[in-house]
Amino acid sequence: MMQDLSQGEPLTSSFIAGANGLMAHLPGSVVQALRPRMALVSLARGDLLCRSGEGLQSAYFPCSGLISATLDQTRSAAEAYVIGREGFAAPLATLAVHSPYTLTVQMACSALVVEAEFLRNVIRGERKAEDVFLRFQHVLELQTASSAVAHATERLEARLARWLLMCADRVGPRLPVVHSDISRALAVRRAGVTLAIHILESEGAVRARRARIEVLDRNKLRRRAGPTYGVAENEYARLIGREEGGEAGWPPDRTQAPGAATAGTFPWTARYTVRTPPDGGAFQTRSGDMPDAPLKDLLVHGLKDMYFAENAIIKALPKMIDAAGSPDLKQALTQHREQTNGHVERLEEAFRAIDVKTQSTPCEAMNGILREGDEVVEKFGKSPAADAAIIFACQAVEHYEISRYGSMREWAEDLGLDNVASILKQTLDEEYAADDKLTAIAKHGANAEGGGETRAR
Repeated sequence: MMQDLSQGEPLTSSFIAGANGLMAHLPGSVVQALRPRMALVSLARGDLLCRSGEGLQSAYFPCSGLISATLDQTRSAAEAYVIGREGFAAPLATLAVHSPYTLTVQMACSALVVEAEFLRNVIRGERKAEDVFLRFQHVLELQTASSAVAHATERLEARLARWLLMCADRVGPRLPVVHSDISRALAVRRAGVTLAIHILESEGAVRARRARIEVLDRNKLRRRAGPTYGVAENEYARLIGREEGGEAGWPPDRTQAPGAATAGTFPWTARYTVRTPPDGGAFQTRSGDMPDAPLKDLLVHGLKDMYFAENAIIKALPKMIDAAGSPDLKQALTQHREQTNGHVERLEEAFRAIDVKTQSTPCEAMNGILREGDEVVEKFGKSPAADAAIIFACQAVEHYEISRYGSMREWAEDLGLDNVASILKQTLDEEYAADDKLTAIAKHGANAEGGGETRAR
């Protein structure tokens, strides 16, 4: 359901030009003329903007998120194109004709919205403005043709890689999507989507989590994606997105590490990003429809849960360290105990950031994991498999922590608590690193000494 975020206050011309890529390339006089009748709204995932064959009463210029276009009303056909903050849904709103596409919000977003008829009247006779819209129409036609070619000629994992890249280009590397979204976009069965995601995960290109897929390595995805990826994007850069005096090209040269995917790679994106509304308050587009209060309550519950869990781990680790036989394992556990003290301090920092008293809630899940760990170590502590048993117990703890910190980071991001999300991400990264270290120790020593070749996880 659409909600007005501008609260009846007129938007400034600089805000409008900074929020959307097409707006950034329109003449200032056109932006100024649109300003009194333009609003900033939020659009929820699944919102239907226009059915095929119907006229679009309003024109939407996304500032975040993603809008999807298909050629039928049931959305059973493959997606024709996607629009992010580089563009405008739908270009045909500038003409007095009905849209052939069904337009749906694929990922929750904010958007500048203006009456289609008013937009037509403002740009009529404004040659430069009309030219910008016609160029973007051409880009979408090229994207539609590229999608058709990909659908007809490329394997599913290549089409999925292309689609994930296109989404990441527009909204960033963490994509709030579920398998059913991808199934509809690519017009394939969910089982096929699951298999294709597993292939990309096994190659280290993406990581799938609950209701989210994260792009880890763009280069690996690009190698998987077919030649249709980047065709329309290059045309956008050539016709619209080139900075004055700069070179057109798609995507821009990246100097980051392969896994360091960043939000949006259209040429204008780094300059034009919506982070705050016109009243200066904190605005963050959410990936779901959950109200702030319950989600914040859930985040606080998670922080209390992990505050108890981390302190319990600090008490349990000395016994594991004493029982370990491998010097590498002893060192890894000792280092992680020191890190865990830092995790407790970060949780206290997160409590302060949201102005909530630091306290713990008994975590029965962690109590159960630690109790089982004690039993396993007690049973195998004097056998050749002692180190393997310790790693088995410790990785159960790590995996619980990874799942909790991963969820809490996402909730913090959805609530616009970027500082809390950053705090939680630091701990999450350390938990992943500790888990990987335990796996390496198991593979190269503990499991073999215990008489097996099985991986620790």
